[in-house]
Amino acid sequence: MLRPLFVSLLCLPLLGCVVVPKAKPPSFEERVRCNISTPQWQLEQYRYDIDWCNSGVSDYDGICVGVSALVVPATTLVVSGTWTLLGNAVHWLEEQMRCS
Repeated sequence: MLRPLFVSLLCLPLLGCVVVPKAKPPSFEERVRCNISTPQWQLEQYRYDIDWCNSGVSDYDGICVGVSALVVPATTLVVSGTWTLLGNAVHWLEEQMRCS
């Protein structure tokens, strides 16, 4: 009983948001001392407006809102999270190999 409520509360901040990876270039010290070329990655969250779903001419407005509010944020979180995880793993490996 509490599990669906907990999952719903975790998902609420993501409604109407997309998550995108953003590269943080290596610092000057990393570039000079270690010759690191790969960036670190971080996730950024952007809100978007789903009012374009309410056209009033279609019976599918509810589906449009559901897809826009749930599927798009979840998909961008998974794809961007994977990209960020892999990018940071490559950065960490390069740092371990070149700075050690």
